[in-house]
Amino acid sequence: MQGLRVVASIRLLHAPEERPRFPPIAAGNRSLVFQFDSLDPACEVTNLMAVIEAAVGQNQQFEAEVRFIGDLAELYATKGASFRLWYGGMVGSGHVLRVVSEHDDDAYGAANLRLIPPWWDTRESTRQSVSEKLASEVSEAHPLFGRVITIVGVCPGCSEILAFNEDAFEWIMVQTQLPASAVRSFGARLPFDELETHAEHSAPEI
Repeated sequence: MQGLRVVASIRLLHAPEERPRFPPIAAGNRSLVFQFDSLDPACEVTNLMAVIEAAVGQNQQFEAEVRFIGDLAELYATKGASFRLWYGGMVGSGHVLRVVSEHDDDAYGAANLRLIPPWWDTRESTRQSVSEKLASEVSEAHPLFGRVITIVGVCPGCSEILAFNEDAFEWIMVQTQLPASAVRSFGARLPFDELETHAEHSAPEI
């Protein structure tokens, strides 16, 4: 489906369990209306339909990759633009963090990769080299020995690795500068708060 894509920060007014009759606002939801202040002086608001293609974060506060339906999105869904979210009534608000380029890398989990904070190095070349290095260093005593691991990103400041354990279906973070047992598991939800704590580290030069 064609349409402008953006990464947006969204905050919901209610937790999902408080609206049990409505499906959760999550990836794949196609019934959302993003309401912007209108650029037309004759109208108060402009409503745009959109689809959430990927989302990470907590139940009521998360970041999402959103694809808008229609050409007007290019006028309204600009970086920094605020909106209200409607879904059977007003359910939340948010703002556009950045516009996604159609030329962005569509390698492993491209939508989810774009939601990872920009100070993480998610370049394919980096992920490949780290994957090869980790594979050569993992011994039988290592907790990742024999596991199928997909490297997703690397913190350029402390070399901590963000990866997905395909066998256990869980996100993990591996600190390569500490003993081999320094593996943290986070379950099926991307550890967004942990990724944010690396903001003080320098981003890689691209």
